[in-house]
Amino acid sequence: MRVAAIVCWLALAVGCSDSGTSMVPNAETVAGESAPVPSGSGADNPSPTQGPASPVESMVNTVGTAPSPEPPGQTGMEAMAGPSGSMGPEDGPGASAMDPASGPDLTPEEGSEPTPEPTPEEGSGPTPEEGSEPTPQDDPAPEPVDCSTRTGTSGRTVETVDHAGVTRRYILHVPAGYTGQEPVPLMVNYHPLLTDGAAAERSSGYKRLADREGFIVAFPDGQESAAWNVGPCCTASRDVDDVGFTRALVAQVQSEYCIDAKRIYASGFSMGGGMSHYVACEAADLFAAVAPGAFDLFEENTCAPARPITVISFRSTSDFIVPYEGGRKESAPNGFRGTHTFLGATATFERWAEINGCTGQAMDEGGGCQTHNQCTDGVEVTLCTVGGGHAWPDAERSWQTLSRFTLP
Repeated sequence: MRVAAIVCWLALAVGCSDSGTSMVPNAETVAGESAPVPSGSGADNPSPTQGPASPVESMVNTVGTAPSPEPPGQTGMEAMAGPSGSMGPEDGPGASAMDPASGPDLTPEEGSEPTPEPTPEEGSGPTPEEGSEPTPQDDPAPEPVDCSTRTGTSGRTVETVDHAGVTRRYILHVPAGYTGQEPVPLMVNYHPLLTDGAAAERSSGYKRLADREGFIVAFPDGQESAAWNVGPCCTASRDVDDVGFTRALVAQVQSEYCIDAKRIYASGFSMGGGMSHYVACEAADLFAAVAPGAFDLFEENTCAPARPITVISFRSTSDFIVPYEGGRKESAPNGFRGTHTFLGATATFERWAEINGCTGQAMDEGGGCQTHNQCTDGVEVTLCTVGGGHAWPDAERSWQTLSRFTLP
């Protein structure tokens, strides 16, 4: 049983496709799956450089075992055996939940050819149906900002901010093209459970996208057991204020960098996707739009945003961690104990459409994406159904939608 538990945790350290092929590094399981809790999230050892893969991740590279969906009646421990997989991180080996920032820098060497990311085909974005409410412009003008006192410069830094008596940590990536002369968008990207901001930095795709598109991106660390408090789940201490921390983080970045206050966005994978949903519910006055991946709204959540807000979600029909159809969970692998019920991908899609006052039928955009585009104040609700198991969402496709929307 001890050997089986170790293999199970290693298997869940990668996002798995329905064929068992690893998509990206992922050290997370979500509520209801069995996994050991790491001794730390890496937040206690900040460093301005990215670190190597942990021993766990190195073993995953060679073992690569990934679980298949649980048959009815099996426990997470019984369903761990599966086919082999391989890793494919964005900028280097998978992130370490223990010490993401120590050791040599594993980013591509200076001057090396970066691996190009797929470029969306022209016109692949959603096209409103005739008679639908107008949507924002493709290239919204920046909100006027006096940037004369903003002294932040380009580069990667590890920052801290105090909130509710706790010092919280985040990684800030400012693209080389940032000059501080014109306001730019800000993205907050939330990591999965049992990992940290360095994992999201390496694997989300947003660092490279920020370099190309010219926005700043923050990768915050969860406070407790590398988790986020998203209402009914998943921090043991129910008073952890991750929404307040997010507001403090954004305010600090705005004080040092030239940020367009109307173009602040949130995204995340798995439990980080849950946090993206949660800030859409709780901080729609701050965020223009959100892009959660591999997570749903909870049935227990009361989601009443201050205004309509655009949401583009990514879900896989072969996700064995957060089932596409939803369901009830009693615990989380970080030690949390409490009942929470995933609405499921389709029900979450329709719930956001209801919240945003959408009418009519969803439009089929192709590529597995459906969009409600006849919604209050011109916002949109999109669900992209993909393969690939419990895998990171498509940052490129997310940005196609997010970048078109601003706060009123």
